[in-house]
Amino acid sequence: MELKLNKQPLYPSEVLLDTTVEQPVECDAMLPDDCPDLVRVLRCVMTPVVTARRLNGGQLEVEGIARLTVYYVASGEELTKAEFKVPFSRLMELRGEAQSPGVTVSAAPGYINCRGVGQRRLDIRGAVTLTVRVIHCRKEEAVSGGEEPELELREEQVDGVRILGQESRESHLEQTLELTYGKPPILRILRWQCSPRIVECRASGGRVSVKGELEVRMLYHSVSGEWEQMNFTVPAAAALEMEGADEDSLCDSRMEVLSLELEPGEDGQGENRCVVLTGSVLFTVRIHGGYQAQICTDCYSTRHPCTFRTRRHTLLREVRPVREPFPMRQTMPLPENTQQVLDLWSEPGSWSLRPEAGGVGIEGKITLCMLVKTKEGEILYLDKNVPFTQKLNMELPAGQTDLRLEAESSDFALTGGGAELRCQLVLEGMIYLTGEQSVIESLEVDEKKPREGLMAPGLYLYLAEEGESLWEIAKRYNTSIRRIQEENPEEERQPGKREVLLVPVI
Repeated sequence: MELKLNKQPLYPSEVLLDTTVEQPVECDAMLPDDCPDLVRVLRCVMTPVVTARRLNGGQLEVEGIARLTVYYVASGEELTKAEFKVPFSRLMELRGEAQSPGVTVSAAPGYINCRGVGQRRLDIRGAVTLTVRVIHCRKEEAVSGGEEPELELREEQVDGVRILGQESRESHLEQTLELTYGKPPILRILRWQCSPRIVECRASGGRVSVKGELEVRMLYHSVSGEWEQMNFTVPAAAALEMEGADEDSLCDSRMEVLSLELEPGEDGQGENRCVVLTGSVLFTVRIHGGYQAQICTDCYSTRHPCTFRTRRHTLLREVRPVREPFPMRQTMPLPENTQQVLDLWSEPGSWSLRPEAGGVGIEGKITLCMLVKTKEGEILYLDKNVPFTQKLNMELPAGQTDLRLEAESSDFALTGGGAELRCQLVLEGMIYLTGEQSVIESLEVDEKKPREGLMAPGLYLYLAEEGESLWEIAKRYNTSIRRIQEENPEEERQPGKREVLLVPVI
């Protein structure tokens, strides 16, 4: 018998990849011609950047660049640097083909070893840690109802959320920034660090507008021979065309720095009192939308044998955005003969979350890194691994998470006990609340056979137990909920409680 069944789309959630891998990075490099000879290596900093994420069938290809910055001392205790870029790529297998996926790939420095080989050559060996997560909401057809008079279907309405899409857009930066009044002109720029953050994200009419800021802290050597610090804030923005984006869409947006270069620039008097900033940032936006679907979870025929097949799905029930900033203060002790702290910065390490009473605890490690100049004129590099713990005022319900820990701003000040680093860390991203749901995928009714064990027609008295549903009673007596409701008006009933019902069997 071919049944007249109605079907509606359902969007089960599935994690296609959730892994952390190490990607080797190796560089056997010669110093550029404009770099002085090497005396001793102070520190090699690796900054990995993911430049491409490509899905092809059941595979994900990740491409990136590991930017290696080697700080070293040249003759005469001159502090300088050399930079190298090492490309990397990784091909990963997914559990299946993705439909409207959400792809998150983050790259963090793993280990790094650097040694000088003579005065002009460097041997660098290390690894990038790639954390990859691919989630999608595939479209499935589920039975939502039927038009057969003898077929009874238990119908339910589910409220769900699905990923509508994810897009990325590169935004180029080019800006000339002026030094603060009173700062001496620039001789050369040694290092900088940048912290991107999203300021605004709005969706409307199939378009998403996103704005961000890049906080840049720069260390430079002045013409007067002193080391100076400068802070800049650089705006950036992008517009992305995204089908389905509207005012009700829930957006997860992030901003990543792809490249950044700072060069001294001349002002109107011909002095290097400007900084020429060029580079690019990548905005990535994932949008989510809600939907309602009617499903069937059970069925029977009042006249013929009925068989059906169910399938259990994991559905996204709710998506909660997370943004929890918290301050971080750590002190780095100074050598006794310190004359000047040139720079102090942090490099985040691993972290984890744990539920606590009244909130969530986060714990992890950061590395404090410091460049100092001694009274004898020697340049030193010092570092210190520091654990941290913090209680956050948020919930961590059971489900899937896509969270990241970012440092948004940092500065340091000298105290009686050393140099104190002050920064703000931010835990942000999305928490996906999921739930299991069984739905009927297909069913058959054998119209050629009568159903066995049918009760004789009549009106029966039935003592319903507390919590017993009308569906269970109707299925037991091989009748319908509608007929039971007609014999037992709602105003005379006490749903969910122990009561006597009239059950008609035709």
